[in-house]
Amino acid sequence: MRLKAFRSDRGGKFNSLEFEAYCSEHGIKHFTTTAYSPQQNGVVEHQNCTVVEMARCLLKSKGVPAEFWGEAVKMVVYILNREPTRSLLGRTPYEAWHNRKPKVSHMRTFGCVAHVKRVGPGVDKLADRSTPMVFLGYEAGTKGYRVYDPVAKKLQVSRDVVFEEHRSWNWEEPRRSSKPPVTFNVEFFTGTKSGTMQGGEQARGTPMVEHATPPTDGDHDSEGVPQRYRTMRNLLDTTEEIIEYEYSGMCLLAAEEPTSVEEALGDEAWRLAMESELKSIRDNKTWEFATLPAGHKAIVLDWNELIDFPTLEGG
Repeated sequence: MRLKAFRSDRGGKFNSLEFEAYCSEHGIKHFTTTAYSPQQNGVVEHQNCTVVEMARCLLKSKGVPAEFWGEAVKMVVYILNREPTRSLLGRTPYEAWHNRKPKVSHMRTFGCVAHVKRVGPGVDKLADRSTPMVFLGYEAGTKGYRVYDPVAKKLQVSRDVVFEEHRSWNWEEPRRSSKPPVTFNVEFFTGTKSGTMQGGEQARGTPMVEHATPPTDGDHDSEGVPQRYRTMRNLLDTTEEIIEYEYSGMCLLAAEEPTSVEEALGDEAWRLAMESELKSIRDNKTWEFATLPAGHKAIVLDWNELIDFPTLEGG
């Protein structure tokens, strides 16, 4: 099939000496319109309008930014070349040029989410097998899809793609880069004022959590409320060591140590503990009276009231 005639406007790209020489060499007649007279080239101008209208529809249907208008125009031309037309008696432009019907089974929705297979030495065993991108069309001269990565801001060609044609890319969503772990404010309580567990309560299990809600910009920590900050991953961990650790934390939050002997004697539990300790010292005869040598001073002894917490190993 040989091109016999070519009609265009008077744009500089069509009036160059190189283009005129090309038309003369191949026997192509070049016709031009007068200035500001698009109606003299109505067929082409109408087709240009059709392409632009369809490109705008493709962009709007999936919310693709206008900066990709060039990709949309290429996609429209690709589609129109595979649509039957009356001027070709029901055949497609592709069929008229190549003398065979076009294949359309590979065609997908412009602007949909496309999961592109990750390949190369940089992909480890536990990494994602694909990367979500945006489908923008077909690569000429190869059996590949043109896909755009909004995060890396990179256009690439790939044949290993899985499409989600019903989904559109959220162009407002944050980047896929690593994010800090979500932090929760967790308040532990034991259900009793003294901080000890009731006799019928279960000794093992996950500590009771009053609430665990993600913080917002308007959240403020309540004064006087003991808090523990943990990630959700650790919060859901129910191993034996973590359970012991949580109960120890509950005891630390609930129990209080006296600041003086007088304060300890005012609490029956502490007074009984002190009497038990003194009885143990007397029974084991761990002391005896002695005369203070001349020139020496006696060492002052302090009584410290401390809570002896067991270790995680039960020591």
